[in-house]
Amino acid sequence: LDPDASSPADLDAWKALVASQGGLGSILTRGIDLGVTIKDPEVRFTRSGEIIVRGSGKIGPLTVPARAKVRPYIANDDLAFDVIETQLGRLSLPDSAAQLLSSGLEKAILAGRNVASVTRIDVTEGSLRFAGNVENSG
Repeated sequence: LDPDASSPADLDAWKALVASQGGLGSILTRGIDLGVTIKDPEVRFTRSGEIIVRGSGKIGPLTVPARAKVRPYIANDDLAFDVIETQLGRLSLPDSAAQLLSSGLEKAILAGRNVASVTRIDVTEGSLRFAGNVENSG
């Protein structure tokens, strides 16, 4: 993966993949059985190296603000996240739910690629860049 080799086609492919998976909110919360659906998620990359995800959490008939703040890092050649904060309304999510959210965020960032190893990740104001090696298939 070459972080400098992005193109509009790559972005279109990423958008198509996200749409095929039920949207970014679905990818971010896949595997979390809390009866919560995250709607209209917005992702922001900060100068301090954090990723902030905001949206609306729908729990039954209620809609409340949802927010997660994470910091990506590399662990054993994999993309990982230090979960700084997770909130659904006024409540913090338990660590287990936060870790599942991190897993969903990893899948969204890698956009379905089979990555053998992540070698670099940089988060700056408004952007995220990463480099790694793609698994050979077959």
